[in-house]
Amino acid sequence: MVKRTLLATLAVILVPLLLWAWEEPDHFQGLRFGVDVTQAIPECLHAVPSAQPRQTAEAPRARCWQKVADDRVILHNVGPMGEVGVYVMAEQVAHKLAQVSVVFSSPQFPLVLSWLHAQYGAPTTTATHTWTLETGASLTTATATWVGKRLVISIAERVSEDPLGVILYETDLIRPHLAP
Repeated sequence: MVKRTLLATLAVILVPLLLWAWEEPDHFQGLRFGVDVTQAIPECLHAVPSAQPRQTAEAPRARCWQKVADDRVILHNVGPMGEVGVYVMAEQVAHKLAQVSVVFSSPQFPLVLSWLHAQYGAPTTTATHTWTLETGASLTTATATWVGKRLVISIAERVSEDPLGVILYETDLIRPHLAP
């Protein structure tokens, strides 16, 4: 009886810990969630076309931000995957970093996913989704999600008929502001 009670107690304690076994980050590339990005790194000194990936020759070389809306900035030179060309957008809530979107080329999905595995371990969930476009063509996308107490990281191989994938870092600060 004592053994069963001890095992049950251990299960109640360990199961939730195993669900959050990955090391949940409190930052994205050194930019802490819950801190104002515009105070953490400098504003870009020169105008940069908003759709320009960070690795192009014309992009700024230093980490900086470019305002696109009151609560959104493009981040330059903070992309996480070395030479994979990425577009990084940060969304703030009350001047606090709440969400980061990293857009990348879908053919780079295996490389990006392996980078995430190396950083955070095995995802909490994985899935494959298929949807039909207006043209009748079908698209399939792979997804993976890491669920933490305050942060959810998700990756999708494709998010539209364009060959673009996305990683979302969503904190508990942004969740009340997301559409249902």
